[in-house]
Amino acid sequence: MAASNGKNRIEVNGRLEAFGIGAAEQDLLSKIGSEIVGEIDWILEPLRPSLKSMRDSGNLSADCDIDKSCTQFHDWMVSRLTQPVDEAWMKAAASLGNWTHENAAVPYRVVGVLHHVFSRASQLASAHAADKEDREARMLVLGAVDRITAELMVARLNRITRRLEEARRAEIAERFHSTIAELVGETTKRSSLVSKLAQRARRSTTSMASDAAEIAAAAEQSATVMGNAARESGDLVQSIENVRGSVGAISQASRDAAGQALHASEVIETLGKDTREIANVVDIIREVADLTRMLALNATIEAAHAGEAGAGFAVVAEEVKALARQTENATDDIVRRIAEIRSSGDRTVEANRSISDHIGAVSNSSEAFERTMQEQTGQVTSIASMIDETAMTASSMAETIAGVSTAAQDVDKQCSRVEDMFALITGQLGELETAVGEFLNDIAA
Repeated sequence: MAASNGKNRIEVNGRLEAFGIGAAEQDLLSKIGSEIVGEIDWILEPLRPSLKSMRDSGNLSADCDIDKSCTQFHDWMVSRLTQPVDEAWMKAAASLGNWTHENAAVPYRVVGVLHHVFSRASQLASAHAADKEDREARMLVLGAVDRITAELMVARLNRITRRLEEARRAEIAERFHSTIAELVGETTKRSSLVSKLAQRARRSTTSMASDAAEIAAAAEQSATVMGNAARESGDLVQSIENVRGSVGAISQASRDAAGQALHASEVIETLGKDTREIANVVDIIREVADLTRMLALNATIEAAHAGEAGAGFAVVAEEVKALARQTENATDDIVRRIAEIRSSGDRTVEANRSISDHIGAVSNSSEAFERTMQEQTGQVTSIASMIDETAMTASSMAETIAGVSTAAQDVDKQCSRVEDMFALITGQLGELETAVGEFLNDIAA
């Protein structure tokens, strides 16, 4: 068997005392070994079939080398029977635990095989005993060697198992620590990140609430302005209606004036006709005056021929001649005045016609302006309606934005709560990390 190079020293004296092996027992064991070492092959005869049986039944590793194991047991048994029971002896006995572990052997089956081997050694030792007392002493010392060997094997196996368990636990603890530490670290980072995001969201919602409040104020102001504009539009519609009424009145007055101008033109034309008729009468009067002058001339000539008798008639003739001249002068004056009246009448007729034309143009323009004003009235009315709708929309938008502002404030409160919760989670993660560290230390201990 390979000797153990374990870090812990084997407690030799305690075991020797516990199993009753003193100097006399050491001497007796040396004597027994010298007597039976030549029979070691017989003593180990049941070893090979026992190991095969264990391997076939699964109580020993299928990879176990039976021949090599039998050689190891042979060397170990010779050493146990020929060497004093000291620390080297005990380390060699304990190395049986290493073999048991390396070959995945069931410990109690190995102990059974050892007991069988020592029983055969006890039979040989008993055969060489001098008497009953010597036989009993031999049985006691070989039994003690059997028991201490089993105890050392089990102790080494337990130490190996404990060391492996400690290594396994340390590995599990390290893996657990690594995993938990990573999870805690990642969770802490994520909680910190989410906390920062919550802070950013809080700042964003605060800014959004402020902007929403400003927009709501602007919308409310816009609604007020739109309301005022709607009222102004209503006043403008009323003014346009008044202007349209005035334009209608002007148009009607223009039409009336145009009719009166046409009537005046007709009167002046009638007056022109009457003037022309008067001119005809004047022409007749002028002819009568010419005839009267001719008669007066003839009367004067006849009076001159009559002499004294025609003197009175000559005076009358002179008076008639003078009257004819006055009539002619008056006629000329009437003709001149009639010409002036006719000229003025013609100019008046022409002016009235121009006035009538201009009044007609003004009337047409007034009617066109009235239609335009009517169209503008409709457009302004439509604009006023749209302004009313815009004012209502602005008011509704202000209410909506006020709701958004309230919601943003609620979100800000929720973000604050989330931030507080993540601060609490971060603290709990710190406590968890501490608890995990303490747990790992307890496992590793």
